[in-house]
Amino acid sequence: MRLLLPLAFLLTAAISAPAGDVVLDRIIASANAAGPANLAFDRTTTMVKKGGPMNTRTVLVERWDGKRWHLVTFNGKPPTPEKRREVEPATRAVPVPGYYRLAALVAAATERRTDAEGRLVLIIPRLPDQAVRTDDKDISRYLSGEAVIDSAGGQPYVARLTLRSHENFKLNFLITVKHFEQVSEFAPAADGPPRLISESASSQGSLLGVPGGMKSETVFAYR
Repeated sequence: MRLLLPLAFLLTAAISAPAGDVVLDRIIASANAAGPANLAFDRTTTMVKKGGPMNTRTVLVERWDGKRWHLVTFNGKPPTPEKRREVEPATRAVPVPGYYRLAALVAAATERRTDAEGRLVLIIPRLPDQAVRTDDKDISRYLSGEAVIDSAGGQPYVARLTLRSHENFKLNFLITVKHFEQVSEFAPAADGPPRLISESASSQGSLLGVPGGMKSETVFAYR
């Protein structure tokens, strides 16, 4: 049972930091410069869904060439025309993943703390409206975020972004989500802004009262 469709961050316009915040200004400027047109990568996603008697595992390999998506393999095999028609439109319907999507989220941070390694952590108690949509529903108000800031070569960047649900919510009239968490990891790039290198997500909830959930692991290989 798929409780959550792929998340889509929709705030992609250029964003500015609060006046006087040099660290945020540098992070946001770097994110705004990291658009997907200058990237090419393969994305491998492994999804495990559980619900009632169902237990399925799916592995997708998709390729972004800087202009469009291509489904490379489905469960280790070349995709059939039918499978392409099933998967590719859904992939194209959401923004291309990448560091550029962090600009709006970082700008919305209202609190700060320091982690055990002495790194700055930006707290987003509630995501901006329209930041995250799934299944044609804006679920931003149900999510909070934490961005861990690191630095490389004197340039601050978001090393990890964690999104969590802070209350139950209905995805639609059939599906209730009781828990959702997604962790995105980023790393500096030698030839440009930081890059998204991996994502992991988990969700639990129910479909028509039947408990279930999904876990996914995604890795990005740049070309």
